[in-house]
Amino acid sequence: MIIEAKRSQLRKASGTDLVALPNKGSSLPFYYMPVVRLKEFVHSILEPGSRVFINGNTGTGKTEGLHVIVNNWRLVLRILGINSAPKNAHLLHVNLSAVQGIDELFRRRSIRNGNTYDEMQPALATLKQALRLQEDPDNIAIWWLSELLRCLPEIQHGILGMIQNRIFDDQGKYIGDGSSLRIVCDSNFGASEHGDYVGLAQFDGALSARMTANLNWDYLPFKDELEILMCIVSHEIEDREAILYSMLAFCHEIRKTKIKKGDFASIPYPNMRSYLSFIRKLEKGIFEIEDLYRIVFYGSGTPNDQVKARAIALEQLSNLQNHSILS
Repeated sequence: MIIEAKRSQLRKASGTDLVALPNKGSSLPFYYMPVVRLKEFVHSILEPGSRVFINGNTGTGKTEGLHVIVNNWRLVLRILGINSAPKNAHLLHVNLSAVQGIDELFRRRSIRNGNTYDEMQPALATLKQALRLQEDPDNIAIWWLSELLRCLPEIQHGILGMIQNRIFDDQGKYIGDGSSLRIVCDSNFGASEHGDYVGLAQFDGALSARMTANLNWDYLPFKDELEILMCIVSHEIEDREAILYSMLAFCHEIRKTKIKKGDFASIPYPNMRSYLSFIRKLEKGIFEIEDLYRIVFYGSGTPNDQVKARAIALEQLSNLQNHSILS
């Protein structure tokens, strides 16, 4: 069930209900987050010195969810009934997949006007900014390190050195007290069969041990995604529920096959952006329903994966001939 961002509604909601939060700068006017996910993240980051690791696949809300929570920080605190937290939230982002070596966490040789100089890199710059912001008790500064498990082990080790109680830069200069620094790391990859988090690199054991919370964010259930899409799509679309049902059934089958069997490696995970692409075409009425695959995945994938995915799409589209699937 979708509920409004109101404290009265949240008190009545279950953990699986969806909270509708304003989403500035998005084609979606609202962002829908499970109550349990909203609560677990906010409570995990409130304590000074929190270090939170978020694990989830592409499209599970790691990036957009963080932005939406921070952009609606005071609203979120109000609906959760939290009165003693800092009033202003700031998100300081570093994309670790762009860091090529441990030295690039700090500075990199650059050229300007024919002269070389040491250019401060985003990791060090945002760390310093977070330390400055947290000096004001009204601020909660979150140092966000995305794509943690896409970077080399030596870079993870370098990050470990940047989150000590007393933080020094690469030149040995003291830059601040890290004991109350709030950190969020995320990864696009899951846990191994041994319970270790793995991506392109193994999660550094010492860094992992310093995490105060490990949150696993998964895709929304089928029924929740259908409810969201039914709110978005115009009521004037004939058979909209049957069409959306078939589109979601196709996307969930692709997603399930990718996760469980490792097939469709060349095809991206279906997510809300895929659905919105389909909906825009649907509302304009400028596509043929049989071309579902091309619309949802922008025609990506190897020829072999395309053939297999189209077969699944046709199977789901055949259900449009029998609306009893909705009963």
